[in-house]
Amino acid sequence: MIPGDERPRASRAQHLGPHRRVEWRRVEGAPDPERLHAALALDPRASFWLDSSDAGAVTATDGRISIMGDASGPLAEVLRYDVTTARWDVRTAAGRHTVRAAFHDHLRSLLASCPVAVPEDLPVDFALGWVGALGYQLKDERMHPPPHRSTHPDAALILADRAVVLDHASATVLLLALVDDALPHTASAAAEWFTRTSATIKATPPATAEPPEPPPPGLVRAPEDTPPRFHLDQDEASYIASIERCLQHIRAGDSYEICLTNTATGAPLADPAAAYRALRRTSPVPYGALLRFDDLAILSASPERFLRVTGDGTVQTRPIKGTVRRVAEHPRITKPFSDEAWADLNRLGHQVDAAVRARAPLRPVAPDRAGGAELGLPEVIVARQPFPGPGLGIRIIGEVTERNLDILRRADAIARSELTAAGLDAEIWQCPVVLLADVRSVGVQGDGRTYGHPIVLRPVSSEDAMTADWTRVPYEVLAQISNRITNEVEEVNRVVLDVTSKPPGTIEWE
Repeated sequence: MIPGDERPRASRAQHLGPHRRVEWRRVEGAPDPERLHAALALDPRASFWLDSSDAGAVTATDGRISIMGDASGPLAEVLRYDVTTARWDVRTAAGRHTVRAAFHDHLRSLLASCPVAVPEDLPVDFALGWVGALGYQLKDERMHPPPHRSTHPDAALILADRAVVLDHASATVLLLALVDDALPHTASAAAEWFTRTSATIKATPPATAEPPEPPPPGLVRAPEDTPPRFHLDQDEASYIASIERCLQHIRAGDSYEICLTNTATGAPLADPAAAYRALRRTSPVPYGALLRFDDLAILSASPERFLRVTGDGTVQTRPIKGTVRRVAEHPRITKPFSDEAWADLNRLGHQVDAAVRARAPLRPVAPDRAGGAELGLPEVIVARQPFPGPGLGIRIIGEVTERNLDILRRADAIARSELTAAGLDAEIWQCPVVLLADVRSVGVQGDGRTYGHPIVLRPVSSEDAMTADWTRVPYEVLAQISNRITNEVEEVNRVVLDVTSKPPGTIEWE
């Protein structure tokens, strides 16, 4: 490629489609994303901004690109799906129509019917296609009738035929357009869009250290008699009562972890784009998003990438939940809900209930061990493994009996003592020892055969238990643990190691 050459490209295709292909241009420069998003004037009825706002998270594959687009092109489509009726509402340049089909069936048909020729030299994985949001209610599609009904579309998708891709790693912008050779006007429309959008990008100032619209200083408080704009589904008393009910179930051994949620409901955002700009400045993340579908706007600030599927079909999963950098590593974030953040929201006309605001300055929670050390607790207490919650029963796959508990206690004591002797207590966050009580296999000990149970070792390293990676315990330590358990716990004839991260696995085997 010749530097500065902005002619449309269409290289040899990876996939041979009947008529459709991707053309692209490169524009040198690093325009400020917020200013560029405003300058592009995307269609508010159907648009998207897949955003990487955290400069510290940019790598060759993570947090590298931000993508902006809408449904204003001649080949664009906007789809909304309702699980209860199995109905698609489809909007194209030609008008609206309805399709009756199950979600996965119709989506599979759409993907198969419109193959696209993708240039081999396209420097990013994104090559247009479907962009949108899928709701939890899609899981109800196999249930008749669906037990839940959402007030929002269960799926909202845009067939993006144009997109602006900001490559933060190379400080360039890529323009992508879908062209259908059977429809000559799509090529001329793409060429005109390339020219217009290139001029917009070049006229947009570059990113600076300071946000383009600095929030006003201090917290803007609403008058005492101002009605709250946001209301919680559960008030303080109800939420505390819910917590107590959960604790009762945990004490009874019904569960060891229960996640409670509360929903804040308020008036619609007058300007979702302005609200998202405030959000991305106060909470920079590698995977943010602003999606707009008529009366539905979705704002997201997430450090998580749940799945990545590459062009060759490889599926990658990364740890989710609790992955935000600590404040010491990320000086721009002083607290997730800062005074400045509330000021921004209030400036947009959204006063928050005083009861919510009183609990708003949530700060990053330090790891348990760091907090214990700060309190001056002894190392033997600080380094102690958390759980087992309601008892060793959550580490038994099978019936929880006195016999099985005794087997597990003896094996657990051996593993704990050997890990401590090896000086690994500070490295291993937790090492559940799991008894597969429902499993027996043939073993050999001495001159005879045994028919014993397996024991699973699950050493993991973690900061907050939301994500975890299996700990690389030295082989000699594992060998010592295995030898002792199989020699000293006669009911066990195998010791195995769990080398699964969380996700996809959990820490415990409950």
